[in-house]
This record gives sequence, structure tokens and C-alpha cells, in this order.
Amino acid sequence: KRTPDAVAITDGAGTVTLANAAFRELVMLDEHASPIGRPLSDWLGSALEVILGRLRESGVVRLASAQISRAEAPRIDVELSATRIVGGDAIGFIMRVAHPRYPQAVDADGEAERNVH
Repeated sequence: KRTPDAVAITDGAGTVTLANAAFRELVMLDEHASPIGRPLSDWLGSALEVILGRLRESGVVRLASAQISRAEAPRIDVELSATRIVGGDAIGFIMRVAHPRYPQAVDADGEAERNVH
């Protein structure tokens, strides 16, 4: 509950059974709306089927790129990891807003420098 990352637990079909406040904030649900009982595909769209397929193959998905649909707002790029929860049919998802890995550096004069990686 205290992590700044969005966390959602689903059943094997992808229906949300538990979600933290950061998840509700990420998908822009107001304080009275609940994601419980809704399919995670409401926000991940068809990417959920791809992720569930990868989970069936390997049991874990690490740092996958996806987009979240949000109420009356532009879609947002996220990175997510998911794993089957041992001892049950549940799946744990951790999501965060995707930020560039190499932010553009700024020199002493405030001018953007070119990064070479």
C-alpha cells in the first residue's frame, strides 16, 4: 500500500482484485471509483493479453513497455513488471510512468548537450 509504484493484483483472467492508491492515481480514478472487479484491460487494452501470454510462457514479465488509458486524459507510457503469485491463480503487476533512461544533460549556460551512449 505504501509503495509509490502502482500495484494491482488480478485473478488469472486479469480482473483486478486489489489495487493501491498509486494505481488509482495512475489511471486517474477519483476517490469514489474502484478498480476492483474491473478487467485490467480497461486500462492496458490489448497489451494485457500479450503480457498474460508471456506470463504463461515464463512466469514473469520484467520492465515491459505499455500504455495506460486514463479517464479523459492522454494515454501515458508505463513500464511494468508482472509475476504469478505463488500458491494461487493471482498475478501481481507493478507499474510506473516510463521516463527516458538518459535524460538530456544541460550545460552551465542552460543549453542542452548532446548525449552519446
